[in-house]
Amino acid sequence: MKDISYLGWNLSVINSLVKQLACVGQKTFSINEYNIDEKNGKVIENKTGKTFLLKDVIEKTDENITLCPQTFFSDCEAWLNVSRHEYVILTNLTLYHNATNRMYPFGKYYIKRNNDTAGDVNVDDANISSLIDEFSKSLRNATVFICLPNIPISIIRSANYHDNHKQPLEILTMVGFIISILSVLLVLITYTLFSELRTLPGKNLMNLCLSLLIYQSVWLVRSYVQENATSCTAIGILEHYFILVSFVAMSVISHHSCVVFSKSLISARRSEGENCDTFIKYTAVVWTLPAAFVAVCIALDKTEVFPINYATLCFLTTEHSKIYLFILPIGLSLLFNLSIYIRTAIFLVKQQESTGELHQNRKQNLKICIKLSTLTGFPWIFGFLHAGLGNIVAFEYLFVIFVCLQGLYIAVAFLWNTRVHKLYKNRFNNGDQNDNNVPPVQAQVNTATTLF
Repeated sequence: MKDISYLGWNLSVINSLVKQLACVGQKTFSINEYNIDEKNGKVIENKTGKTFLLKDVIEKTDENITLCPQTFFSDCEAWLNVSRHEYVILTNLTLYHNATNRMYPFGKYYIKRNNDTAGDVNVDDANISSLIDEFSKSLRNATVFICLPNIPISIIRSANYHDNHKQPLEILTMVGFIISILSVLLVLITYTLFSELRTLPGKNLMNLCLSLLIYQSVWLVRSYVQENATSCTAIGILEHYFILVSFVAMSVISHHSCVVFSKSLISARRSEGENCDTFIKYTAVVWTLPAAFVAVCIALDKTEVFPINYATLCFLTTEHSKIYLFILPIGLSLLFNLSIYIRTAIFLVKQQESTGELHQNRKQNLKICIKLSTLTGFPWIFGFLHAGLGNIVAFEYLFVIFVCLQGLYIAVAFLWNTRVHKLYKNRFNNGDQNDNNVPPVQAQVNTATTLF
């Protein structure tokens, strides 16, 4: 825009360049496939008799002619009105519909602009990407319709029904994650303060809490970066990685608890060096195994061998990537944890039968099983039930409540006990933090029952 003066008048001259973003339904005919009716301004396709407007011709040579139709007549029988949070506009202007997991290329969805969104978007030739961003933002207050010609009406109704619960579920998720993050922070601070808690099981618990802290924090910032494809891709990769880390950490804890309770407490005791070596092995598995897996996923996505599209929803987008790269690994981890959990419970029952104090042992074993259940990822089963039984909303609420509050359950299970209270009391009173005059075997018993 330039300001000029002409005959005493101050004028603003705007030089704008408007380009068509894409040609939907472009057609090219060879010289013998069409005839031109210049009188009526039409191009006639010889084979089908279809007519096109002569003004739609964008290129004409001695060998062929190319048309870009400006008007489309759709045979769609069902149009679905979708709200802004139900779809994502990709960088190539393709619309991704969340509920049905379908892609709609530019021109295959209908946009009805409201009065406050009407208007043209003008940019310079070197900034076409900003035009795409402006187009996506202009749809926020517009009404968007997608065609669902082959989708059963039950799915459409299910999508609309789920839309009524989307906002409450999002609020529950956000509140739950905030509470969980604060809880795992408290666990990490407590275990950092008191060396008595940093046994091998305690360090394994810290690994799990750290992974929960990061992946839940990443989720909270996820909604703020969806407009930026690069940031969205990074968020999707990080979230995928740290969720897998948390599950591997839970599997390691399940495995170690089974090892501990399958032996007598005396035979299960190890030296500090052995515990250190074992922790290094556990840590390597927890953090490097998911890293290698996600690295393979990134390579598959970049080479387009197995599309994932992290940038679409800041997570795995395609149906196959969700099934094989997310649901399947989590499902295998849950099956492993469940089998180990049952084995551990059996060992506890056998130990209970071998002692005379049945009532006391039964109560103690129940506490151990409850604590272990917070470290196995069992609430994710509600997610599988929700998906496998026809998207029952009740299972979705249970999934959100139990999964998002996992950090709170861990904090209650491992911090709300006499030993931790005594450690904090001694620290604030500058007292002795160690349990003096406790026999070694009894100290091992106290450690096992407290940590598990």
